[in-house]
Amino acid sequence: MEEKKKTTRKKEIANNKTKKRVTTTKKAKSIKKEKKETKDISHEEIINSQAQDVVINAKEEVSNENVVAKDKLEEVQNHVSTKEKKESNNEFSLLEVIGLLTAAAVITFIIGIIVGNNYAKDHSYSSDPTVNEIRNNYNIIKEQYPDVSDADLLNGAIEGMLDAVGDTNASLIEKDSTMDIEIKGIYEGIGLEVTTYGYGEIYVSSVFTDSSAEQVGIKVGDQLIQIDDLVLNEKTGSDFAEYIRNSDKDQFSLVIARDGEEISYSVEKQLTIIPSVFTEVFENGDKKTGYLQIAIFSEQTLTQFQEKLIQLENENIDNLIIDLRGNSGGVLTIVNGMLSLMMDSSNILYQTDTNGEIEKYYSSGDSNKEYDIVVLVDGESASASEIMASALRDNLGASIVGTKTYGKGTVQQIKELSSGDEYKVTTKKWLTPKGVCVDKVGLEPDYVVELDEEYYKDPSDATDNQLQKALELLK
Repeated sequence: MEEKKKTTRKKEIANNKTKKRVTTTKKAKSIKKEKKETKDISHEEIINSQAQDVVINAKEEVSNENVVAKDKLEEVQNHVSTKEKKESNNEFSLLEVIGLLTAAAVITFIIGIIVGNNYAKDHSYSSDPTVNEIRNNYNIIKEQYPDVSDADLLNGAIEGMLDAVGDTNASLIEKDSTMDIEIKGIYEGIGLEVTTYGYGEIYVSSVFTDSSAEQVGIKVGDQLIQIDDLVLNEKTGSDFAEYIRNSDKDQFSLVIARDGEEISYSVEKQLTIIPSVFTEVFENGDKKTGYLQIAIFSEQTLTQFQEKLIQLENENIDNLIIDLRGNSGGVLTIVNGMLSLMMDSSNILYQTDTNGEIEKYYSSGDSNKEYDIVVLVDGESASASEIMASALRDNLGASIVGTKTYGKGTVQQIKELSSGDEYKVTTKKWLTPKGVCVDKVGLEPDYVVELDEEYYKDPSDATDNQLQKALELLK
């Protein structure tokens, strides 16, 4: 059963890749960048320009009240000085104490108003004329389009600023968008990946482990016909995904076609972890070669990688293939953790260059893997994939097979907005352990192997000549 699922998945992926004519991978997903620790960015209150007049009037009124209050305090103080003190401990009477506290509280309150109003007056506008112009135009736009939310206006402003800097790696990440889900590696859904062929031909390309879809029996290759009352013959995979994501329902009626027969399922929307690590063991001559494919470096990948690596090692593998083809990167801290499972703390994982200031990042592991490792890469292997490949080659002597990698040598930091949306900005460059910058250059494989055309026609381990080269090196 497992072999059948695996073969079907490879055929579906190959068909899709033939249409696009891009370098293939067994399980590839794309995101562009790495994620770091997030910080809340509060939405600064915009103060109306009319507030200046209000502040001036309020200050004049408060000044008059302040004079009265000060006279009252002097009267109370004179009254207290003429009062007789208590016999031995010189205490004030209860009424005198209350009077003093009341007067002090009044003056403190008035002074607080004055200080607050002065602060508002002084800070209602920035010394930066550009910021003032943004505020003024925000007020104009908000007044003319009152139905547009503050969050949408803020997102539009941020997108405009990021577009203006000309950095293709900087962008807005809306909450629950495809990129957001891929980075987090977890979402609310039924556990399917689908591919659209033509118009209205939506097929299941992957069924996630332990998902609702797997539990009810949906299989790779099933065609989606209808979900609830929505007929899918004129829809795309994105339409299908959006329907589930935006629905308040937890239960869906799904009709699929399989072998000419329509089958109905009831599937539940639930929290689902997206699998990103896949393994296999090859009998390779007189050796056992472990195969470990990493589709993306999401926030869930480290745990999956650790579990799968332990499983392979428990099967007494002699060596290991790590397949990073089609993996466009992900979260930097995740690849750090994965590499630390494979090498000790004397090894540099990568370096960063922040405006000429170089910083080295070391493994937190306690031992080096002693078996031979081959890494598979292609033109879509980028960022965190290139960090992993270069660290394994520079530190453990791993061989790299395939084609030159993408060449993304920059690091992005994620900033979170109060709405839950995020945006990422480039903060530094990263270098290999040996100090090489791969940005817009890529990593050159030790063995350059173009994927054979036969793989597109008949995807299998046998026709995957890049995989076969890796197995040959490990015999």
